[in-house]
Amino acid sequence: MENKRSETTQDPVENGYRRILDLAPSWEYLRRRDGSFIYVSPGCEQITGHLVAEFIDDPALYLRIVHPDDRARVADHLAGQVSREEVQHLEYRIIRRDGQERWISHLCRHLYTGERDVLQCRGSNRDITDLKNQRELVRAKEKHYRSFFHDNLDAVFSVDAIGRFTEVNPVAESLFGFFAEELLGMSFMQICAPDQLESTARHFRNSLTGEFRDLETAVIRRDGRRVDLYLTGSPIRSNGRISGLFVVAKDISSLRQTENDLRRDKDEIEARVRSRTAELQERAQQLARLASELTLAEQRERRRLAQVLHDHLQQLLVGAKLGLQVLGKRTRGDQQKEAIQQIAGLLEEAIRSSRSLTVELSPPVLHEAGLVAGLEWLSCWTEEKHGLPVRIEGEEGLSAGREDLNILLFESVRELLFNAVKHAHATCVVVCLDRVSDIFVRIQVIDDGVGFDPANLRSRGGGFTVGFGLLSIQERLNLLGGRLEIESAPGKGSTFSVIAPIQPRTAPETS
Repeated sequence: MENKRSETTQDPVENGYRRILDLAPSWEYLRRRDGSFIYVSPGCEQITGHLVAEFIDDPALYLRIVHPDDRARVADHLAGQVSREEVQHLEYRIIRRDGQERWISHLCRHLYTGERDVLQCRGSNRDITDLKNQRELVRAKEKHYRSFFHDNLDAVFSVDAIGRFTEVNPVAESLFGFFAEELLGMSFMQICAPDQLESTARHFRNSLTGEFRDLETAVIRRDGRRVDLYLTGSPIRSNGRISGLFVVAKDISSLRQTENDLRRDKDEIEARVRSRTAELQERAQQLARLASELTLAEQRERRRLAQVLHDHLQQLLVGAKLGLQVLGKRTRGDQQKEAIQQIAGLLEEAIRSSRSLTVELSPPVLHEAGLVAGLEWLSCWTEEKHGLPVRIEGEEGLSAGREDLNILLFESVRELLFNAVKHAHATCVVVCLDRVSDIFVRIQVIDDGVGFDPANLRSRGGGFTVGFGLLSIQERLNLLGGRLEIESAPGKGSTFSVIAPIQPRTAPETS
């Protein structure tokens, strides 16, 4: 079959030239003035998807595969209605046989006769789709960069390897207070705040090694105003080396002012809290002293009453009894003697009650032998008076270390034993003495009574409403750094824990 790529020629030079074009990746052709092709290179098949023979047989195919939007330009060009320069260039799109859209870079040159009439046209078409896409990508990146750089709401600038500004956006001009023309060539260090110069320079040097980290610094504007900045950025690389830095600067002056205001407010609040805390501590100490003084005052009054009973009332009763005995010896009548004996019996009972009341008001053993001895006397007195057995267990010689606290512990146990008799209907009580830690003593009063729900015995203020005496003890314990704990349930007895400090929060002032 005869090859239709070209007309038959016997010129060896021309044949060699065409063999070279046959091997070229571009789409080469030679066209007559009437539009028919003399020669079409095989490169057209790779570029268009159409065979050489198709263009030779149908020259109009060349224009039909041109993209509709570009077809008029190409048609004008082919008709010779474009520039008559020696070499003409045109870029347009084609639609391949498989439907792909490709960009073509077209170069052509007219071959003239001696009279400058067009004899032939030699054309060369290259597929520049990839190059075109790369160009578009570069343009898009440049557009994005310009948009990011110039339209950014933050200050954006770049510096070279010695810290000189190479580009600044309008926001940076406004932030620094200099025009772009003034900043270009200036060093960032020239506007850096003096107190930030050393750390900023060190950070810049480290950043040139690729260790860029966010930085807080400050600059001094042209008008002398200080501006606090937060810098973020990345290195600029050229030929594999860092040639500068690309930096985004945020004005954090208002944030710094807010932080300073908050810090000042915090300091003021803390100062007020310390002042109020000191006042509360002083009042707590005053209340603790008052509670201690109240306990001691009550005990002094008990002692005074006990002393009055012992030194006066009991002596009067004993004197009356002795006088009545003398009178009885002188009386002769039986009725009178019987009346005297009855009166003597009443005086004896009054003397016993007076002596018992004297001991109950202020047990001497508590002051002379200590807390444990006082509790042992209290257990015996409770069993003797109320018939309730009380067993003392725990550490011997236990003491709160202060007279007022020992008295408060003693009175607390006495109130709890009274509650066990009156309310719990207990048949046995155990009093346990121990130390909760090195700074607290604990006395537990455990009964086998009817029990109760402690939640039902709490007042609105959180105190126990077992009785005025117990509530008073609880409040005094709280003031002196102690507390009263209750564990109980209906039908399961009760455990009252009286806890007091060995070393109280404040030393009492006694008179």
